[in-house]
Amino acid sequence: MSAQPQSPEPRPEVLDANRLRVVLDLAERLRAYETKFGVATSDLDAELASGRLAETGDVVDWLIGYRTLTAVLGCGPAPAE
Repeated sequence: MSAQPQSPEPRPEVLDANRLRVVLDLAERLRAYETKFGVATSDLDAELASGRLAETGDVVDWLIGYRTLTAVLGCGPAPAE
């Protein structure tokens, strides 16, 4: 079995474009949930902790999107927290 050649790393501008696309897609998804539930994404943790918002499939998707966005942007708590 022969080793397959490794593909080169993507160019920085390609990585930046992909990162921007991910950020914009996540932001759009979060805005849709904010409209649907009438809650700001920044208040999501408090709403869940208080019990005013239940952990439905949509809410979990919203929370994962929020955690992913903060990780991609490099702000907020670590994803495991």
